[in-house]
This record gives sequence, C-alpha cells and structure tokens, in this order.
Amino acid sequence: DQVKSEVSRSQKSIDKFLRFIRPVHPVITEVNINEILDDLLEFLSSELDFRNIKVKRDYQDHVPCIRSDPSKMRQVFQSIFLNAISAIGKDGEINLTTGSDKNGIRVTVSDNGPGIQQENVEKIFDPLFTTKPEGSGLGLAICVSILQRMGGGIYVRSEAGKGTSLLIELPFQFKLTSKNK
Repeated sequence: DQVKSEVSRSQKSIDKFLRFIRPVHPVITEVNINEILDDLLEFLSSELDFRNIKVKRDYQDHVPCIRSDPSKMRQVFQSIFLNAISAIGKDGEINLTTGSDKNGIRVTVSDNGPGIQQENVEKIFDPLFTTKPEGSGLGLAICVSILQRMGGGIYVRSEAGKGTSLLIELPFQFKLTSKNK
C-alpha cells in the first residue's frame, strides 16, 4: 500500500511538472470571477466542513466580467484554496475579497493559518520550493505561470503566526504576452 501511495504521489508530481513546462493555449471566454470562486467553494465544501474552516466572502456587487480562460482561473484558485486549507489545518477562516478598478479585477485570499516564515516568503512562487512533506512545490509556480500568461499577477503578504494573504490581479482582457506563445 505504501509503494502504491508513493507511486501515485510521484505520478501526480510528474503530471504537474509536465503541465508546468508545457503550457496549453488558453480558451478565452467571458468569466465572472465571483461565480468561479463560488463554484470552487461548493466543490471544496465537504473538505471545508470536515476541517471546520469558515469562508467569509466580501465580493464586489456586479463585479465586471473579464475575458480569460475559465479552466485556468479555476486551476489557479483551486491551488490557492487548497494551500490555504492545508495551512489552516482545522478550525480556521478564509476571507475572500473581490473588487475592480480601471485595470481589472483584484481577488484577495487570506487565511488565518500559521503564516510563512520571513525567509520563505520570497521563495513560495519558485518551482519545486515547498515546506510541506507531501508537497511538490509546483502549485504556486504553476499559478504564477498561468497568471503571467494571462497578463495578471500574484503577490503575497504574510507574517509568521498571523496568516497569509495572496492578492491576485486579473486584467479585463486577456493580454497576449510572449509567454503565451
């Protein structure tokens, strides 16, 4: 059983790595970010309930749609949610905030987990960097890659013992960058 478990874990890491180095061309459509967040929270609801993690939403009413790849947006936010859930463990809270300005949409995902040690804050987006024994170190690196290809960005604010906040910026219109090719 242990060998099967390790083989399965290794295969998942290899699959993530291959997706990281071999990006797929995006499929661009109208995306309502609030709906994507709600869909993912519904998908993760049993895990959130099991761990007694509450989610507080502070969504901008009628947040404008963006033109982006909905499956890639789901991938980004699912990875971020799973990291927050893992960091919290049990009995915690995730806060989601959405808003917009003239440049696009902003989403903030904050958790009240243990935070990130200062020496690791700059490393969390590096490929293969992880502090989790079961982690591959590819989740946030893939998020950065996807967001950069979409013309967006991701920024971290964390303090050990006080939780972590990730700010995700998404342009209204998918922007073709040299990383898209």
